[in-house]
Amino acid sequence: MADTLAEIYRNTLTSSSFDSNGEATIVTTNSSTSHVIKNIQVSDTDANTKVNGTLKVNDFDVVALTGNSSGSEIIAPSSTVKVKSSAFPLTYLDYEFSTRNPGTNYLSHTIATVNGTTVISEIYDATNALPINITNNNDRDIFAPFLGPSNYHLIISMDTNSVTNMYLSDSSGNSIVSKTASYEPKWFDGKQYVYHHNGSGTHGIDRIDCYTGNVTRLINNSMSNGSTYPKMFGYKDEYLWFWARWDADHPKVYSFADNTLTDWVNNSAQGASIDQPDRPWYAVKRSGDRFRFVITKADNEIMFYDWTKGTVLTSSDSATSFTLSGTNEEMTDFQINCAVIGSRLYYVNGAYNIAFVDFEADTPTKGIIGTNSFYGGYGHDIQQVERTPSTSTINGRSGYPTPSLKLRMTGVTST
Repeated sequence: MADTLAEIYRNTLTSSSFDSNGEATIVTTNSSTSHVIKNIQVSDTDANTKVNGTLKVNDFDVVALTGNSSGSEIIAPSSTVKVKSSAFPLTYLDYEFSTRNPGTNYLSHTIATVNGTTVISEIYDATNALPINITNNNDRDIFAPFLGPSNYHLIISMDTNSVTNMYLSDSSGNSIVSKTASYEPKWFDGKQYVYHHNGSGTHGIDRIDCYTGNVTRLINNSMSNGSTYPKMFGYKDEYLWFWARWDADHPKVYSFADNTLTDWVNNSAQGASIDQPDRPWYAVKRSGDRFRFVITKADNEIMFYDWTKGTVLTSSDSATSFTLSGTNEEMTDFQINCAVIGSRLYYVNGAYNIAFVDFEADTPTKGIIGTNSFYGGYGHDIQQVERTPSTSTINGRSGYPTPSLKLRMTGVTST
């Protein structure tokens, strides 16, 4: 048997190198060949979208391929060496903001992401056509067109108190689901489901599937009938926070993970002096499973409460407030609907651009994405809608990353 100092492997692994499980086979040995890996050199070609590889020998994890390494690892005869990646296959996801123009046209601003990272911050289209005229309008509207395989269209119109009218229609204008009872707060998760507190009969949280029109009861409760300043807001697939009326019952949080309702305030919202019950509330998510309840108090003022699982607010917990200064930061109208992606709250600013406040840091940061006017015909509400772009759409865009991993392994080969 001869031993040779050798370059065991050298290549650049790209997306096409990996199978649907995110694995790429790089070395196989026959019944008479073995290797001892001594050194590994690694270089990710894209700093923002990394391959995040792990070297596996016979399906055992050996080393994370995040930097150069040295040591000794035996590759016995009849072995298989693979690189396992958490990045491949790449996950393409769009967040589309839409605002209605008069008639059957709407503007859209799309943020394109790959593996959760924004790669194209503005894809603008002013020529989107609706097959029906959605003219419902109120202080705050949630508008989400072309949902699911049947291309249903959602509109939820809300005032500051009793009205939360929800309509799901098909492309001929036929009603699929309509929920118009007063004092029944609703929230759309930005993808598929509308949730609302049903105060008819046995009270509870209902889920409306905007892809099919099916209505499902998630959980019952014995809360009071809906009345002054009901509220519901949430974060997709994690929590719903709500109260049926401001002056009775403790506000509840529903956990999607374990299908439970618990208190997140130790009194009624009124009794605990919860700020601004008649203003729009949103939940943004920070790292470490931390959330902030964001309240748009005025065109130039935002408030927030911090919350983590198990937090119960009391009258001694007050909201933190900060100001928005100038046309680029201020909202066109604090009652308009805002969009949420991760730790960011997006809205239309006074210059009619898409602006944001990012709550990841303890002190919020602010910014603008895009340069196109987002001046809508029915107010300036926006709502994020998650969409998976088609292969042809992806191929027709420029700006997507092409991550790859340069990998070199050296050591001793025995034959």
